[in-house]
Amino acid sequence: MSELRVFTDRTPRMRRRLHIRGMAICVVVVGAMFAPGVARAGYGVSPSSESTGTSPTFTVFLGSNDSGATVYVSTSTAMGLYDIPTQDLGSCDPAGFAFTITAGTYTCQPTLYTNSPNFSSTLPPGTYYWWLTFFETGKSQIQISGPLQFTVSQPVAPTGISLTSPADGTTVSPSVALTGHFPAGTNYSIDVSDLNSRNADGSAVLPAFACKGTAASDSNYSCAATSSTPLLAGLTYYWWVVVTTAAGNTFVFGPRSFTVSSSSSTAPPTSTTSTPAPTSSVWVTPRLSAAVDREGRF
Repeated sequence: MSELRVFTDRTPRMRRRLHIRGMAICVVVVGAMFAPGVARAGYGVSPSSESTGTSPTFTVFLGSNDSGATVYVSTSTAMGLYDIPTQDLGSCDPAGFAFTITAGTYTCQPTLYTNSPNFSSTLPPGTYYWWLTFFETGKSQIQISGPLQFTVSQPVAPTGISLTSPADGTTVSPSVALTGHFPAGTNYSIDVSDLNSRNADGSAVLPAFACKGTAASDSNYSCAATSSTPLLAGLTYYWWVVVTTAAGNTFVFGPRSFTVSSSSSTAPPTSTTSTPAPTSSVWVTPRLSAAVDREGRF
């Protein structure tokens, strides 16, 4: 019992996991050692000696006599009590806390990694290790499969993406269309703000408006202000493109700036390339005014 009390400041999920493991061990042998059982080849399936994206999916095999399965990710193969990594970066439960499991493959992804920016669900480039621990009916020891090694490669920015118009630093009308070029299948967001500051996912800290969509073909796609999200005359705005790849990597292209003309007679810029029917939609964050937001006055 004293060993369990060491972890009372862990998260609720960890306390529940240790409680379950503690009961299972006590039922078999009171005071049993916590050494792992023989490594089980094939239980930890993938990734194994391969490169992955920044948000890898872990695939394992579990039998009908298995329960309490947990996947651990670490920068080292060193293990501590209950086979938890001494450098624990994150974990996930491929079958939840089910006591009855149907034999087959299961997958899971940690919701956060302690070595990632802002504790996100993405891993920085580097070499990592992961293993699976579980209980098997009739065995007194925690079973383990692994450690298995994998590498997170430096993400490569997609090609064929550009900010088309308006040009950087130009003066435009309030009805200006912000246009970017995207290859077919690109998941994109055109973001606009009067503050050149972005969140970790590339979105604007103080958005004026944004258009999101998936490119149906290799072409130009535009985004414009609406009556509910107008561009204010005389202000300078920044706009950029955020692209999210199939592997979950985010890339920011830009920013560029433009100033909204105080004269309504200013003609909007034109493009020689046709713009397909937009596949994006505008989401709105209400703003009082740029000056109010920056200075905090009401």
